[in-house]
Amino acid sequence: MKNKMTGWIIGGLITASVLGVTFGVSNAAKAEEAPATPNAMQHGQMNADMMNSADMQKKCGEMMASPEMQKNMKDMMKNMMANDPEMKQMMSNMSKSAETKPTASAE
Repeated sequence: MKNKMTGWIIGGLITASVLGVTFGVSNAAKAEEAPATPNAMQHGQMNADMMNSADMQKKCGEMMASPEMQKNMKDMMKNMMANDPEMKQMMSNMSKSAETKPTASAE
């Protein structure tokens, strides 16, 4: 159970990191191509309509299922863990926290 919880936490962090990098890069490229529209980026941040749209969720799901994206995420996490001591410490703390706190399913 501890390993499963740790896996979910790490997976969530990887997903959030990749989405942040991906949307930042892709939206920066789109910003150069076309002017902003009301449903597009507002002051460099995504609005709720973008995240709740079926099209965006579909694109995100397809992107995350890509073997190339999964390899990139794995490589990125390895690099972050190897090169960033703060990230390594944060992940260690989260793992320890998940191991010591009981979960609802463990009761």
